[in-house]
Amino acid sequence: MQYTVQPGDTLYKISRRYGISLDALIEANPQIKDPSLIMPGMVINIPGFDDGHYDGGQYYDGHCLVMPNKEKLAELCLPQPYPEVKVEELNSKYAEILQNILAGQESQMTLYHKYLYYHILLKDTQYNHAAELLKAASMIEMRHIYDTMEFIKMLGCEPRFENGCGKPWCGNYVNYELCNVCNLLMDVTQENNYLAKEYKELAMKISDRYISEWLKRAAEDKEHQAKVFKKYYQKYCKPMG
Repeated sequence: MQYTVQPGDTLYKISRRYGISLDALIEANPQIKDPSLIMPGMVINIPGFDDGHYDGGQYYDGHCLVMPNKEKLAELCLPQPYPEVKVEELNSKYAEILQNILAGQESQMTLYHKYLYYHILLKDTQYNHAAELLKAASMIEMRHIYDTMEFIKMLGCEPRFENGCGKPWCGNYVNYELCNVCNLLMDVTQENNYLAKEYKELAMKISDRYISEWLKRAAEDKEHQAKVFKKYYQKYCKPMG
């Protein structure tokens, strides 16, 4: 598969976006003389995608589904790249804060599992468009989980599926009682708005500029997703203020 370099891209960022190693990406592009210098408009090769096939908005590689519906992913994804995951120094206090984001009651883990659970319930129904949107949202949330765990490790702690006090994440944090699509869409709209606010507040409190910038970018994702889910609420349900 080929990719056109966008402003702000680096090979490192592109490798993370497609879930491949930086070395593999460099090896697949021998025409790039200086891997640290790529320019917008350059066309590069993304290894590992050539053997798959595109079918109905989903990308398959053998028996493994590796991408959600392309249209829904594009609807939810903002074009701005994420900051590189790195930290200024070891800091166990910041790691504790990020553990709450990762695996507290209202957290990335909870939202990720909620997206997957209701995707399964809604797929192949009259709300299949909403189901595909939830599946795409789960992929974005998986990226947030991955980055947060990387931050925790770089801060000098072991990333675990537990909050900052050591309480393990629990499947009961997921609300399984959202009995109709309107309740669901209202719930995920409100939850994304809540997380956006929390991320922005933490970005102001955390002095590590790398973590702070990442939280601001993640908050933009949450705000955008809340707007998209609200749009679908208005499509299927009554107007929401």
